[in-house]
Amino acid sequence: MIIQFGDSFASGESGGWKGNSLNSSGSRGGTDMAAYFDGSKWEYDPYRVYENASNGYENLDSWLDECHEALSASIQRIREAHPGDYVNIDNWACSGAKSKNLWPLAAGGESLKGRAPQISRAMGENALEAPQTDLKLVVIGVGGNDVGFGDLIAKCVTAWAKKNIADIAFTPAESQCYDDVWSDNVYNVKNVTSNLSKTIKQLKQGLASKGHPWGSYRVVINGAPMILPSAEGDWSYSEGSMDGRCFIRRHDAEWINEHFVTRLNRAMRSVADEEGVGFMDPSEAFIGHRLCESGTVRGSSASSSSANAEWVRFMDVHLSAESLWAAVKKTGFPFASWPVEDDVADAAMNSQRHLSESMHPNYYGQQAIGLCLRLYYTNTSGSAHVKCTNGGGENGTTEQMRIDALSQTPIYADDPNPDVAIPQTGNVMWRTVSVPAAVTPKQYARVHVDIMHPRKGQLQINLVDPLGFSMSLRSCNSGDTGAFAAGTWTFDIPIPLSTVHPPGDPSGNWSIGIRECDQDSYSGTLRSWKLMLY
Repeated sequence: MIIQFGDSFASGESGGWKGNSLNSSGSRGGTDMAAYFDGSKWEYDPYRVYENASNGYENLDSWLDECHEALSASIQRIREAHPGDYVNIDNWACSGAKSKNLWPLAAGGESLKGRAPQISRAMGENALEAPQTDLKLVVIGVGGNDVGFGDLIAKCVTAWAKKNIADIAFTPAESQCYDDVWSDNVYNVKNVTSNLSKTIKQLKQGLASKGHPWGSYRVVINGAPMILPSAEGDWSYSEGSMDGRCFIRRHDAEWINEHFVTRLNRAMRSVADEEGVGFMDPSEAFIGHRLCESGTVRGSSASSSSANAEWVRFMDVHLSAESLWAAVKKTGFPFASWPVEDDVADAAMNSQRHLSESMHPNYYGQQAIGLCLRLYYTNTSGSAHVKCTNGGGENGTTEQMRIDALSQTPIYADDPNPDVAIPQTGNVMWRTVSVPAAVTPKQYARVHVDIMHPRKGQLQINLVDPLGFSMSLRSCNSGDTGAFAAGTWTFDIPIPLSTVHPPGDPSGNWSIGIRECDQDSYSGTLRSWKLMLY
């Protein structure tokens, strides 16, 4: 058995599109896998694309409740590793899911779209009981919604509209999204680390209760691909083009790739390192096939081959709009006045199926990631870390995907022996680790601190980076009279510690400073601290 938990990228949202087409009738240039001709007219059946009875639950219709579990979801390609054999694959992923929608209710989890948390539902299956079930692999693909990927895209689309559509003047800052989402999204990427760690721990507990001890199955965290081009010259449409249907400003797209997708994958990988599970980085898997990327084609040319097609669904609107105004509102564009220009109205009404499918890997994207998952399953062992890329280059097909090994994330540790007493004088105790020169630029530091102290509120802890910038990890809090729990306290912070500087060379001395806020009978020791850069 192979099981998967996750969000829309895992469920297969948009898995019914073979590329994109501006033709909104018929088979949409052959790109719509839900389309069929009944002998007199074209019909569209979403159940040709999405499950209508999720994992055998007749009351869970993935199209109606919008979990959108695609028949072509990437996880399904692992079946090909067992030709001729039946392989039980359960895809519990649901579009819109956050980490909390995986955890059991008792662990702080939440239901979503009328469905119990994913881990709870999976553990409720008798089919998962050992020893009759041979559980091979668990794939986890969640995190984008934890840090607001949907909100980020909405804000960036709004910024594009302010620049290219609205009839009133906006300042340059108002027509770009990255300043607006920096504090809301980028720094929240670090929350993925704690959420993913909790997900793995809940998974361990649940599977152990079913007779699957840790180590009897493999776990791999599946990262996120870049869905938009980065460099200005990589785009096939001008920034203001309505035909492109990729309503993101060029600088914003570059920023999303560097400061959102890259950071998200590095955060996920750091959890895989710490928890001893596998990781697959698909960040560059779609290069040459990203939305509106130079060299891609649409319509029948796209539907006939993945070689030059886009592997990402373009922006669309919902079919249920009853009027032009309703359709315009559903695009999310902040139109300032009437009348709306004809080309804008045409684009708004050119709906083909469902808005939520927009900006997701389409059928080709799912097939590409799926092949990498199959290669991971068949060609690696243990907790391998790999990168998923196209072996055929920018014009490669989905059948030319490959995986290459990634090295483990380096850890720089200070393990004093014996433990170092924290001074009762009020002076700061400094401990330092050195990161060697020429280390690849990183974007986050994960600090692990192992302290023994009966009053954690009495300690102030600061981290200082090689540039001399300081960040408080803990502040004095006289009301916090609890003891430091046994084990490691973890802090995730952006690099460098000053938001003025972009991510850069992390080499040099990193120092942690610990100070007793009160000089009394309570004292403690530093057992160790370590730094992971990702």
